[in-house]
Parts: sequence; C-alpha cells; structure tokens
Amino acid sequence: MSFQSCTTYYHGHAEFNEAFQTGQFKKCESWLNKHSPKKNAKDKFLYYTNLGLVQFLQNETEASNQSFEKAFLLVEDFENKPGEYVASFLVNPNRITYTGERYERLLINYFKALNQLKANDPESVLIEARRLIRKMNVLEEASPTKRYKTDGFMFWMIGMLFEAGGEPNNAFIYYKKAHEAYSQSFAGLCKLTEPEQLSTDLVRAAYASGFDSEAQQFEKQLHVNSEIQPKGTGDAVILWHKGLGPIKDETRITFDVVKGVGGGVSFSNAENGFSFPILWPVNQPADPNRLDNVQFITMALPKYVARTTYWNQMSLSANSKSYDFQPATNLFEVAKADLNDRLAATLAAALGRVALKEAIRVTATKATESAVENKNPKDDAKTKQKKQEQAELASSLVNLTLMLTNVATEKADTRNWQTLPDKIEVLRVNLPVGKQTLTLNGTSISGKTFSQTIDLEIVEGQTVFHSVQTF
Repeated sequence: MSFQSCTTYYHGHAEFNEAFQTGQFKKCESWLNKHSPKKNAKDKFLYYTNLGLVQFLQNETEASNQSFEKAFLLVEDFENKPGEYVASFLVNPNRITYTGERYERLLINYFKALNQLKANDPESVLIEARRLIRKMNVLEEASPTKRYKTDGFMFWMIGMLFEAGGEPNNAFIYYKKAHEAYSQSFAGLCKLTEPEQLSTDLVRAAYASGFDSEAQQFEKQLHVNSEIQPKGTGDAVILWHKGLGPIKDETRITFDVVKGVGGGVSFSNAENGFSFPILWPVNQPADPNRLDNVQFITMALPKYVARTTYWNQMSLSANSKSYDFQPATNLFEVAKADLNDRLAATLAAALGRVALKEAIRVTATKATESAVENKNPKDDAKTKQKKQEQAELASSLVNLTLMLTNVATEKADTRNWQTLPDKIEVLRVNLPVGKQTLTLNGTSISGKTFSQTIDLEIVEGQTVFHSVQTF
C-alpha cells in the first residue's frame, strides 16, 4: 500500500477535468486556487498554463497574461537539478520538474498574443510574436531531421500578428515560412491540406510589401488572387479552438531478461521487436529452478490518447453570406510527432531506470542469501544444508518482493497540458466598418446543431481577432 499510485495525471485531476469539459470555468478557477502548488512542486508549469487558459476563457485578460507569463518564465529560468534525475532513475520520471512539451511552450505565447490583442496592446502583441520566432528557431535547430521540426500554424499566426501590427514586410516573411512549412511536412503531419486562406494572406502581404513579382508568382503557383481591403472595411480573424486536446496515458511493455555471456544480458520484447543488450553487474543464480531466475522487467512509456470532438463542423454567417473555417493545426498529431521525436531518449531513460532497479534487486538478493547462510567451517553437513535452504528461501522472498516493487513503482510521465484544444481552425472575413453581428452555426458528430452570435467592432483598414471555444 506504500507504493505510488498508478493513476495518470488526467485521472488525478478528475474533478477539475469534469468541470472544464462542461464549461464550468469559475469552478475550475476555484479548484486551481485551492490546489495552488507549493514552492518546490514539480507541476507548476501545468498549474499556471491551466489557470491562464481558464482565465482566458473568462476574458480575464490581465490575470490570464500574468499566469501565462509565470509559465513562460518558469521554462526560461529552469535549471536542471541533478537530484531530480537521480530520483527519476530510482522511482519514476514524475520526480522531474515538468517544463512542457515543445508545442506546449509555443502555445503559451500564442495565448498571450491573443490576450494582448484583446487588450489592444499592439506593442506587447509584437513582443509575443518575436518570442514565438525565437522559440521556432530553437525548434528548427534542435530537430533538423525529425517529424516535428517546424510548425506551419505558428508561422502563419506570427505573420497575422505582424500584419495586424502594421509590419507587412515581416508578415510576408512569416507567411512565406508558413507556406513552406505546410507544403514540406506540416500539412502531412497534421493530416490536412495547406489552408487556402494562408495563400491569400501570402499574396496580399507580398503586394503590400512591394514585392509585386513574387506576389504574381505566388498568385500563379497557388491559384489565388490578391485581396486588398476595400475602403470602409476591415478584417475579422476568427480562431476556432475545437474540442479537447489529447491526454497522456501510459503503456507498459514487458521485457524478458535473457542471460548472455560474460555477465551480459539483453532485455527482449518480441511483440515490438525490441532487444537491448546491457552489462549485468551481478552474476545470476545457476539453479534454473530457483525463484531468482523468474526474470522479467516492466517498462512504462507515455502515449497520447485522443478525445472525441463533439462539435466537429462550424460556419460563420455575416451580411447574408456564409463562410467556412479552414483547418490550421491538429494538436493530437503534433503531440504524437513531438513524443515520437524523443522516443529513443525516452526508451533509453526508461531502460536505465529499470536496469538500475534490477541491479539493486539482484545485489540485495545475493546479500540476503549470504547474510542468512552465514557459513561456518565448524557446521556439519546437516546444518550447512539447513542454512543453505533458509538462505535460498530468504533471497527468493527478497527477490520476489523487489521484483514486484519495481513493477509497482515503474510509471510513465503522463503529465501534459490537457486543457488545450484538439484542433484550431481559422477564418478571415472582410466586413464593413462599425458594429457587426456575426452568427456561428455548428453541427455535432450526431447531427445536432447550435447557433451563437458574436458582436465585433470593425475598424477601417485594421484586423480584429476573436477566438471561439467548443468542446
């Protein structure tokens, strides 16, 4: 009963998750405040990101930005602590401070930028855009040959932020990078096509920057026409945060320990085709009938599990016209790719952890046997045999206990930012200046429909951003 619970991070926060999934954001915020982390807590990143998103959904812009900034600074200021890595090897990886997956870190600044847009703070919006650029550069440098080596949606978002901030030159640069990312790998990774709206944005920004020849080249290549805002109009960009993102669960793989020569063994799993050789520090018992030779190890690895998106289609009606949203990113696929990119490192860490536990088990077993047997030259044959039997029984019991302990304490790191959307879709629409009432029409996976209106104030020549969340 002293073993750590095998409950995943998601199930350990069941009350919060249920409230969030049903849109009870005040209850979520109260729950988080009640469970605020202690000074040395390992999950502060998730506390601040969850709190920031809950506040974002309640339009608590300033408070949301403060929470996201704390998460941002936690990542920026984090220093590896050797003691945590020792604990992660002796117990499990949850003993390490969680600082977010790569895509989660990008989304901190994405939500911060949306907050700054709500607060009409263009200078801070551009700060978040440049923070995103720096993180994207790190991502590309660190992952030159991996699946998740760039993020087309984030480049597209950076371009929109620059264009809204009156910097068409920079907007063109990042629209172009977004186009390259989608066409090279990102669209395939997310299982979608490059958004047509991005192509239109790219051409418009090229003309606005004076790059007419490139604009004409992209018009021909992408089969789009330039769209300049007519006088007396402005643009609205609607970001649809669709569904709930994946949760991180664990999968367990059992390995047979196959003895080799010279103290070497291999951890083998035929089902997945894994075989890892390793030098075993202690000789194994020679008697094949002893309990000590019942050899197996269990390795726990993280995996992502998708959640069903209930409202799966939506359109927008404005001025008697209907507009469709365009898929921009799929966070479930991004999360999987991010995890797969570090699979080898995760396997190596898990293997090192279980190997260390097994080495401790074998050493403790031999030490117990030696202590109980306590050989004495004066012992007669009957006493020697009795001591040997007692020693074998004691060592076998120690072996079995530690083997079960190792299995019980082996746990994958199932922490992730679970209040994120599953997908993000984008719509840009040009509208007359003044107050505009837009209607969102949604359809569920079972055919049910809903309708919701939003009011936006359109300013001539400017772009207003609005986000919508559905589960």
